[in-house]
Amino acid sequence: MNLEAGEPDLEAVRSAITVLDKHFDALNRRDEPALKSTLHFPHYRIASGRVQLWTESDPYLEDFLARAGKDWAHSRWFCRNIISASSDKVHVDGIFTRFRSTDEIIGQFRTIWIVTRIDNRWAALARSSFAVLSLSAPKRRCLNKHRLIDKSSFGLMG
Repeated sequence: MNLEAGEPDLEAVRSAITVLDKHFDALNRRDEPALKSTLHFPHYRIASGRVQLWTESDPYLEDFLARAGKDWAHSRWFCRNIISASSDKVHVDGIFTRFRSTDEIIGQFRTIWIVTRIDNRWAALARSSFAVLSLSAPKRRCLNKHRLIDKSSFGLMG
């Protein structure tokens, strides 16, 4: 791997994307133990001008459900870009969508996740999220100088 040439560590990218997929799967199943297995603790979230911190014993799922609102049914990744990736840390820039049970969109959100390998375990250490994107604007595309992570990239999503 040549970081100076902008080439991400592909094994690290695969590991990070797997963590993000497992995180949303556990979230959508409302499975707190599985959800927490996708996170390093303390876990940090930067949003709305403040930093939230969870320890392993904090009610992570309950906090999410309070933020997402009573209409939230599930979330899906719209797209993900790899900003940078080393052998033990990956920065992912993405957009995810929250849905009602009718599959009506509640909102799309831009987010940056930091997924790290600590003690040989890949999990999300921190993320920074932004306010809901305008749904009346044309669909955003996730593009940057690195590769777009989608169904055809790296064989990561099915």
